[in-house]
Amino acid sequence: MERGHPPTSSNKGPTNLNWITYRAIVHTLKWEVLLLLAISIWAFSRFYYFAFYVLHNYVNPSFRYSGLVDLVKYLLGKKRP
Repeated sequence: MERGHPPTSSNKGPTNLNWITYRAIVHTLKWEVLLLLAISIWAFSRFYYFAFYVLHNYVNPSFRYSGLVDLVKYLLGKKRP
């Protein structure tokens, strides 16, 4: 491409946003970072599951929590409407 000329259709490159995003992620992240990200997601998921298990079995089995924010509201005495 010469300087000062707009790009033509032949040198525009890929235009599919999903493909561009995939290539950007794969080419910028190292495998170590991807492994740490996967472990972090897994650990957070296990923690969240454990938190709901404790809520249901030990805090109040009759109350249905839709999230940890509801637990905080419940513990602070603010019941859901």
